Amino acid sequence: MVYAPKSNFQNHPFHLVSPSPWPLYTSISLFILTTSTVLFMHGFNLFEYLIFISIINVIYSMGL
Repeated sequence: MVYAPKSNFQNHPFHLVSPSPWPLYTSISLFILTTSTVLFMHGFNLFEYLIFISIINVIYSMGL
């Protein structure tokens, strides 16, 4: 019987990736973008700033 070190042993035959926060960050940014765009189209004031911030957040998450 050959001794196999524990570091080379796999419990499963496939690769598991670590969880990423980017899908949650992107979905929150897109939700804020959609909500602020709808509120801006219905005539609410000061939502154009939130639109630009959420567009920057979506572009940032796409870049990373």
